[in-house]
Amino acid sequence: MEELNNMQKKCYVTIDFEDFSHDFKRSVLFEKDPKINEEALNKSYEYIKYLLKKLNDIKVTFFCTGIVAKKYPDIISKISKDGHEVACHYLFHDDVYKENINDFEKNINEAILHLENASNQKVVGFRAPKFSISMKNVNHYKIINKYFKYDSSLNTLNIKKISEFKKINQLTNLTFLPVPTFSFLKKIKYKSGGTFFKFFPFLFTDQLLKQAAKNGIIPIVYIHPYEFENGKNFRITFNQLKLPFVKRLYWIMRQTQWLNFMNFTTSKKLFKLHKKYEIAGMLKNCLQ
Repeated sequence: MEELNNMQKKCYVTIDFEDFSHDFKRSVLFEKDPKINEEALNKSYEYIKYLLKKLNDIKVTFFCTGIVAKKYPDIISKISKDGHEVACHYLFHDDVYKENINDFEKNINEAILHLENASNQKVVGFRAPKFSISMKNVNHYKIINKYFKYDSSLNTLNIKKISEFKKINQLTNLTFLPVPTFSFLKKIKYKSGGTFFKFFPFLFTDQLLKQAAKNGIIPIVYIHPYEFENGKNFRITFNQLKLPFVKRLYWIMRQTQWLNFMNFTTSKKLFKLHKKYEIAGMLKNCLQ
C-alpha cells in the first residue's frame, strides 16, 4: 500500500527530442538527407531548460534521435552537461515495425554510437519513434533487449500482459516503463503526453496517471520540443512544400495542429503537474 501511495505521488516527465522539420521532410517530402534545423532545436531546448529550472531544476530523460546527435552533436552534449539523461529514440524518426531486423539492429547500433559520442553517457533506455512497436514485434524486442536496460515504447495500462510478454520471450535485460494509455472505441488511444496533453483538459491526464499508478505502472508524461510556445520555429513553409496545391493546404493545416494549436497550454499544464505530483527525475533511476 505504501509503495502504491508513493507511486501515485510521483510522475516522470520525458522529452522526445527530435527535429520535426527534418522528420517531416523525410516522411512527407521523401527527402533522404534533409538538413537539421539547429536553430529551432536550440531555441526549444533553451526554453525547456528554462521551464525545468522553474520546476525545482529537475533533471529528466531526453529520448533523442541518433540523426540529431550525428548532425548536431553540440545540442546533445549540452543536454548531457546540464545533467539530463540521454536515451535513444532510434536513428531516424521512422516507424520501427516497418524495419526488417537487420536494418533495425544496424540503425540501433548507429544511433547508440552517435548518442554516446555526443553525450559521453552510456545509453540505457529506448523509446520507439511514434511508439511504433508493439508486443507483436517480438524479434524487434529481442534486439532492444540486447542493447538496452529499459524500454518505454509500449502504450498500455496492463502491466500483467507486459510481464507475461517479457517472461515468454525471455527479455531478461529489459525493464518495461510503458506510457500510460487509455483505449476507447477500440481504435482511439488517449496517451499521457504529446497532442493529448496540450489539447485536452489537464484532468484527463491526471486521471490517467492515477489509474496507471493503481495498475502498478509508473506515471510517465512525454512532450515534444515543438509543443511549446516556440513550436512554429520548426514549420515548413508553403513554398517549401513541393506538393500539389491541395496537399500543400492539408499539410499546412496539420502543421498548425502540431506546431501552433494549443501550444500555449503545455507549459501551464507542466506547472499543474508539478503542483499535484513530485516530478521524480530521470527514467534510468527506475532501474535502481
